[in-house]
Amino acid sequence: MAHANTDVRFGSVTKTFHWLTALLIITAIPLGLIANKMAITPETLALKAQLFSLHKTVGIAAFAVGSLRILWAMTQTKPAHINGDRAAETFLADLMHWLL
Repeated sequence: MAHANTDVRFGSVTKTFHWLTALLIITAIPLGLIANKMAITPETLALKAQLFSLHKTVGIAAFAVGSLRILWAMTQTKPAHINGDRAAETFLADLMHWLL
């Protein structure tokens, strides 16, 4: 598998950035929710602080990976759309990618 994108496929670096970003976000959300719902008692305070600290660390990692992903995407060829003949679908797909 090629590291860089081609006219018809995304490369391995792009795919790795994609899945790593998704994994970090999917990890950060439950950590924050669990820590937020924990009661503040002397017994749970240390665990709650650890969970929030881990949540913030994962969030910063997601931001860093996302930033690197954007920089990488700016240097790569964009593969053609699967359904390029459907103008509305292609426009919405491009719009959603830019909004994300």
